[in-house]
Amino acid sequence: MRLTARLVSWILLGVVVLLVVDATLFVRREGDLLREDMRGKARQLGRALRGPVADAWQEGGEAEALRLVQDANNPDHAIRVRLVRLREGTDARFAPSVPVERLAADGSETSVEAKGPEGSDCLYTYVPLPEVAAADAALELREEFSRLEDLRRSTQRRFLAISGALLVGGAGSVALFGVVFLGRPLRRLIEKTKRVGSGDLGDPVALPGRYELTDLADAINQMCARLAEAERTVRAETDQRIAALEQLRHADRLKTVGQLASGVAHELGTPLNVVSGYAGRIASGRLPEEEVKRSAEIIRGQAGRMGGILLQLLDFARSRTPKRRPSDLQDLARRTVDLVATLGYPGRAVVVPPDGTASVCAEVDAAQVEQVLTNLLVNALQATPAGGAVEVSVRKVRRRPPPRVRRPEGEYVRLAVRDGGSGIPPENLERIFDPFFTTKEVGRGAGLGLSIVHGIVRDHGGWIEVRSEVGKGSLFEVFVPETVA
Repeated sequence: MRLTARLVSWILLGVVVLLVVDATLFVRREGDLLREDMRGKARQLGRALRGPVADAWQEGGEAEALRLVQDANNPDHAIRVRLVRLREGTDARFAPSVPVERLAADGSETSVEAKGPEGSDCLYTYVPLPEVAAADAALELREEFSRLEDLRRSTQRRFLAISGALLVGGAGSVALFGVVFLGRPLRRLIEKTKRVGSGDLGDPVALPGRYELTDLADAINQMCARLAEAERTVRAETDQRIAALEQLRHADRLKTVGQLASGVAHELGTPLNVVSGYAGRIASGRLPEEEVKRSAEIIRGQAGRMGGILLQLLDFARSRTPKRRPSDLQDLARRTVDLVATLGYPGRAVVVPPDGTASVCAEVDAAQVEQVLTNLLVNALQATPAGGAVEVSVRKVRRRPPPRVRRPEGEYVRLAVRDGGSGIPPENLERIFDPFFTTKEVGRGAGLGLSIVHGIVRDHGGWIEVRSEVGKGSLFEVFVPETVA
C-alpha cells in the first residue's frame, strides 16, 4: 500500500508539474497574442479616427477636435480615446498618461504598457496627428488588460479542476490498485518469505491472474520446493555420514581393542597364576583355617582386579549413542593411561602431572574423548623410543579459537599429549589429519586414527593444535569448550 501510494504520488506530482508548465506557457502565449491583438485594434481605431479628428481641427479648431474625440468614447467600447500633446510642460488636460520619454521620438505610432488611473494594467497606444497645425498632437488610446486577467483566471480554474480530478482519481487508484492488485499480493509474498526465513518451506502461496507478482510467487514456490528437496537430501546424507562416521569410530575402537587384548592377556596372566596357586593350596586341605581365609581374600582381590580390567576393556569397545554430560577429564585421563598401559611398551613411561586442582570438568561424551586420548597416547608411545616418556596434562585455559572455529574467546579445557619421538616433518604437518594418510610402516596403521580424533574434537566444538620439531618430539593440544554451544 505504501509503495503504491508513493508511486501514484510521484506520478501525480509529475502530471501536476507538467500542467503548471503547460498552463504557464499557455497564458504567456495567449497573453502575447492578446497584446498583439490589442495593439492592432488600437492602431486601427487610431488610424480611423486620425483623419476625421485632423479635419475637425482644421475646420473648427481644437475644440471641435476635442468634441469629436469625446463622441468617439462609447461606454460599450473597451478602448478609451483622448487628445493629447506630446511635449514637455503641456497642460494637465492634454498631458499623456505615459511619460513622454517612453514614447517614440520620431513621432511614429507607439504602444506602451503602464498603470491606468485606477491602478490596473493598461495598454496605451499613441497615434500622432501630423496633419494639424499643432504637430505635437496625438490620439491616446487606452485599453485595460481585463481580457488577459479573465484568461488567467479561467486557466487557473481549469488547472485546479484538472488537478482535483487527478487527485481524486489518484486516491481511487491507490485504493483499488494498491490494495487489490498490489498491497494484498505483496503482503502474502512478505509473509511467505518470513516463513521461508524461519524454515517453513511448505504451504505454497497462490496469486490469481498472470502478471509479474504471480510469476514471483511461482518462482518462490519453486525455490521452496527445491530447497525442501535439497534439505531432505542433505538430512539423509548427513544421517548416513553420521552413521558411517560412528561405524568408523567404532571400528577404530575395535582395532585398539585388538591391540589391548594382547596386553590384557599379559596383564591377566599374573593374577590368574596367583589365583591358581592359592586355589591349589586351599584344595590341598593342609592349610589352617586362617590361611584358608587369607588365601580366599587374595583370590577375591585378584578376581576383582581381573574383572576391572575386562570391564574397562569392554566399556571402551562398546558402541553407544554419543551423549554429552559433565565429566572429570583429569579422572578420564588417568583411566585412559591405565588402559593404554596394558599395551606393553617396555621402557616407556606415561606421566600425568598434577595441576593443583581436584578436577577439570567439561560437558563431553566421555567415551569419545577417551577414544581421542587413546589414539593420541598410542601414537605417542609408538613414536617414543625406549627410555623416553609421554606426558599427558589436563587443565583449563583461556583461548581465542582460530577463525575456522566459530566460537568466542573464553575458557576451554586443554588436553595435551607430549612425546619424545622423532617429530613430524613440516611437509606432513598439514596432512596428518587427512584420512588414510600415515607415515607408519605397512601393517602398523591405516591412517584413520588422527582423522577420527579430528572429527570427534570438531563435533565437540573444539580444535586441535600441533607443534612438532624433527628430532625432539611432538605436542598435540586438544581444546574443547566447557559447555555445549
